[in-house]
Amino acid sequence: MTWLFLFLTLPSFSLAGPDAGEITELQWAICETDPAAALEKLGEEEWREETSSITYFETKVPSYFAAGLSFRVKEKDGAAVAIVKVRGDAAKPGSERCEWDRYGDESTFACKYEARRLSASSPWTPSQKK
Repeated sequence: MTWLFLFLTLPSFSLAGPDAGEITELQWAICETDPAAALEKLGEEEWREETSSITYFETKVPSYFAAGLSFRVKEKDGAAVAIVKVRGDAAKPGSERCEWDRYGDESTFACKYEARRLSASSPWTPSQKK
């Protein structure tokens, strides 16, 4: 099943006013096998296809995710970025970005840590990006 994720980034509002650079990100997961059908249901007639190369690392029997970890490499502004995301008790505020995720009645706290490569070249060959 294909999942379509919609992201909406808004300024964060609070009684004391937003901190500099603080944002609130709203995400929806739509269980629709056809992204075009999902966009049609949302009233979008035209949409722009956008792809990005992301490689996730996991053991043969998935154990990292079950332990609250995810490892991935993706392209950001043309440079490779390695990202470690930690959920639960191991997530420490003060990292590059922490967030609360809520799916149904379950809430989890997660922080991500990014490391950019010094080289601006892509870690993937053109054939790997296809």
